[in-house]
Amino acid sequence: MTDRPDPLQALNPLDGRYQAVTRELAPWFSEAALIRRRVFLEIEYLLALSNWDQVPDCARLGRRDQEHLRELAARF
Repeated sequence: MTDRPDPLQALNPLDGRYQAVTRELAPWFSEAALIRRRVFLEIEYLLALSNWDQVPDCARLGRRDQEHLRELAARF
């Protein structure tokens, strides 16, 4: 048994026969990278809304809360 996935069972050539040369791109283009970026963007969007007076249903967040949210995104 080998640790390498069977290229014939891959979903596409990038994670199959080209995996060896595309592995370094995974931190930016993998599903996990997409989710990390979404979390970052959603937090930044919430922070922007919280600082905008025209959005009455979104309370202004203090500096400590903003830092905490950004830390959550960084550790995600």
